[in-house]
Amino acid sequence: MKSDIKYDLLIIGAGISSCVFASKYLQNNLTKKVAIIEVGRGLGGRSSTRISKRFKGWKLNHGSPNFNIYNRNNNLLLKKYIDELLKKKFIKIDDSDIDYLDEESNLETVYNSEFSSGVNYHSLFSMSELSQKIINLNNLCSKIDFYFETLIVDLKFNNDEWTLTSKTGVKFKSKYLICSTNLLAHKRSLEILKVNQIPLRKAIPTNGDKKIDLLLKYLGKQSFIPRLVFLIYTNENYRYKDCYSKKYRYFYLKKKFRE
Repeated sequence: MKSDIKYDLLIIGAGISSCVFASKYLQNNLTKKVAIIEVGRGLGGRSSTRISKRFKGWKLNHGSPNFNIYNRNNNLLLKKYIDELLKKKFIKIDDSDIDYLDEESNLETVYNSEFSSGVNYHSLFSMSELSQKIINLNNLCSKIDFYFETLIVDLKFNNDEWTLTSKTGVKFKSKYLICSTNLLAHKRSLEILKVNQIPLRKAIPTNGDKKIDLLLKYLGKQSFIPRLVFLIYTNENYRYKDCYSKKYRYFYLKKKFRE
C-alpha cells in the first residue's frame, strides 16, 4: 500500500453513524474522493456480529445489539431517515424486555434515562449487515475507498490539512476529517493504542479550538469498562420452555454483580 494517499474527506470508524454520514454526504458530492478507515475487519464498528463456525446460521449481535433514538429536539432530518430505514425494512422497533439484574438475581424494571427513554430499534439483518445495507442504499459503495484492519495512531493538522498515520506507517491526507470514534479523543487511547498522548489533543493543542478543548474535557471525566462476551452453549435438543414469546431479552448488571 502506497503512502501519502490524498482524499477530499477522511472518515475514521466504520460504524452505523459513519456509514449514514458517508451515504448522505455522497448523495450531494459524487465527485468527492472519500475514504473510510476502520481498525476492524469490516463495516459495523461496535455494532458487530459474531458468526459461529460450529453452528450454521448462528449469529450474535454484540457490542450494540440494538440502538436507541431519543429525538428530544424533534430533528426532522433524523426522523425522516429512521422512517426511510423502517420503510425499506432495514430496521424494526425492538420491543424486547430490558431488566436490571442485581447480585441476588432479582429483576426490576429499568429506570428511564436519556439513554433508554427513546425508541429502541434493531436490524432485520445482523447489526454488522445494517451498516453495509446503509452504504449500499444509493449504490454508493464504489465511490468510497475502504481501509480495514487499519489502526490510526497519530493525527496532525498543519496548513489546513489533516495527516493521519497508521500503525504500519501509511499516511492519509485530507482537508476534512470526520472522527466517528471516540478512541482517538479519549484517554483509553493511551492504553489501547500504546501512545503517550491522546491523538486529537496532539493534533490540536490547548487553546487551538475551544470546542475541541471542551470535548476533551468532558471525555477526560469518563471511565470505560473493557467489553466481555460470554457464550453459553447448550445441548442441540435444548428447548426454552416458558411463556416468553419475544426473541431477545436484555439484562443490565448492577455494579456488584458486574464485578
